[in-house]
Amino acid sequence: NSLAVGVGVLQFNTTGSALTAFGTFALRNNTTGSWNTAVGRNALNDNTSGYNNTANGAWALQKNTTGLHNTAFGVNALGNNTIAGFNTGVGLNALFDISGSGGNYNTAIGHETGRGIVTGANNTILGANITGLPAALSNTVIIADGSGNRRIYVHNNGFTGINLASGTMPTAMLEVSGTISATGITITGDISYTGVLTDTSDRRLKENVQPLGEAMLAKVGLLNPVTFTMKGRPGLTESGFIAQDVEAIFPWLVVKSGPEEMRSLNYVGLIAPLTGAVKELKAQNEAQAKQIDTLQQQLQTLAREVQAIKATKNPH
Repeated sequence: NSLAVGVGVLQFNTTGSALTAFGTFALRNNTTGSWNTAVGRNALNDNTSGYNNTANGAWALQKNTTGLHNTAFGVNALGNNTIAGFNTGVGLNALFDISGSGGNYNTAIGHETGRGIVTGANNTILGANITGLPAALSNTVIIADGSGNRRIYVHNNGFTGINLASGTMPTAMLEVSGTISATGITITGDISYTGVLTDTSDRRLKENVQPLGEAMLAKVGLLNPVTFTMKGRPGLTESGFIAQDVEAIFPWLVVKSGPEEMRSLNYVGLIAPLTGAVKELKAQNEAQAKQIDTLQQQLQTLAREVQAIKATKNPH
């Protein structure tokens, strides 16, 4: 129940079954391995007892002996693998350097990709020309462009880098090099950044623009600043406001989400009411300054009149 086409194919097979071999020396040394498919010159050439392997391309899985459940598409894909299993390499020389017993459960798709990994396991690598990887690289996800630039890199500790320079490891759960544009981001935890945080505010993007209104000073005076600790983080004291309290004064600054309507507060949005309150306070101060100036002038006038009265009563 095996099919062999080509010079030297299945030459030394003994009990292996359900085999398909097309091409010179394909599955040549297979003895007891079963359910293998080899298409291309020297594909699975050295396989002996390995089973459930598929090699499509010249020299694909050429050195595999006892490795099992491997899939290789492309010239030299998984070409050096001997006993590792459950790997998938698609593309010229994909995962070519895998060798030994440790390099299992790797997936690499792309021309010359996954190069350098020898004993590493559980990697997923997409994109061409991803080379120079550590021999023992494991549990890592890399997505690159055709030039090998690693656009997304997920480290085995869960740290994720986007658009970092090749070879640069992410140092946080999410590290991005470049500008982020998003319609909505929810983050639980701390944010640390270097640079300028901006909010798109072009007039051309806005409509229904209305003055904020008056009485901002009185409303801001109703705000109740507090200190607090978040549940689950008892050692970190923070300062701010309670969303429900702010909602009663500035409802548009509070966002509800989820079935329990958990509230989030737009702290940046407080800048406008605070600015309005400052402007009102400035107007009050200016009015009071005018009143004080008027009173000072009146006092000066009274003082001169008093001096004149005194002078008439005491001419000498």
